[in-house]
Amino acid sequence: MKGLSLPILLLGLLFIGLGSYFLSNRICGASGPGFAVKDGAFTSSSTDTYSFGIGKSSIKMTDETTKAFRRIADHLKRNELKTLSLTGTHFAGESGNDLGTARAKAVKDRLIKLKAPADRISVSGQVINNRIVGKTVPGGVEFVFGGDSGEAAEKKSDVEAGAVDAGIGGLNRTFLFPSGEMNLTLNSEMKDYITKLNSYLSDNPGSRVAVMGYTDQAGRESSNIKRSEELARKVRRFFRADDMVASKAIFHEGKGSAIPENVNADILNNGVLVFIQEK
Repeated sequence: MKGLSLPILLLGLLFIGLGSYFLSNRICGASGPGFAVKDGAFTSSSTDTYSFGIGKSSIKMTDETTKAFRRIADHLKRNELKTLSLTGTHFAGESGNDLGTARAKAVKDRLIKLKAPADRISVSGQVINNRIVGKTVPGGVEFVFGGDSGEAAEKKSDVEAGAVDAGIGGLNRTFLFPSGEMNLTLNSEMKDYITKLNSYLSDNPGSRVAVMGYTDQAGRESSNIKRSEELARKVRRFFRADDMVASKAIFHEGKGSAIPENVNADILNNGVLVFIQEK
C-alpha cells in the first residue's frame, strides 16, 4: 500500500491542476489556451488569453487579445440595447478582499479604453474553492451578454448603415458586411439611389463614384487590405452590372482598417463607403 501512495498522490495533484485549468478556461470563455466570447452569431477570439497574477487584479494581455477585446467593445457599440455582465473569480488560496469584482472591473476598464459604453457593462465577483496551480490565473472573468439581440443588425448586408456625413449631393452611402457575405439587392430604394448617382455624374462631368472598402482591426494589416479591396470590388461590380454606372465613372480601393478620422469606426467595420469624388 505504501508503494501506491506516491502515484495516488501525483494523480490527485494532476486532477486538481487540470480541474483548475479547465474551470478557469470556462470562466474566461476560452477553448484550450485561447480566449473566445460568443453572443449569438457574434464571436470574438484569440489564440491566447489575458491573465492575472495570483492574488492580483492587474490584468495582462497580448496585442492579439487586445484586438479580441476591441471586437467585443465594437459589438456593444453597434448594438445599443446590448449589455455585458462581467463576473470575476476569486480562487481558493488567493489573498485579498473582493478580488473577483476587482478583476471584473479591470476587464471593464480595458473595454472602456477601447470605447465600449461604460453604462452598459456591469461587474460582480464570485469565490470558487478550486485552487490555481502556477503563478498566474488564465482568464478568470466570465462574459455574459444580455439585452435585446443585435443579430438582425449584424446580418444586414444591403441596408444603409447611416451615421456618416451626407457628402456631395447627399450621395454618401455605407454598406456593412460583418458576416463577410454580400447580398446587395437591386430594390426600388437602390434603383432610386443609382438614378441619383447617374444624374449627378451627368450634371458634373469629370466627377467619379469612389468605392472604399474597410475592415475591422483583427488580423494582419496586409490581409485586411486584401479583404477590404475584395469588399469594395464586389460593390463596384454590383454598380457596374448592366452598365448601371459607367466604368470610367467609378473606381474602388481597399483601405484595410484605416478608418477615416471623421467617421465612426462602428460604421465601417467590414463595410464599404460609396461617395462622390469631384475632379
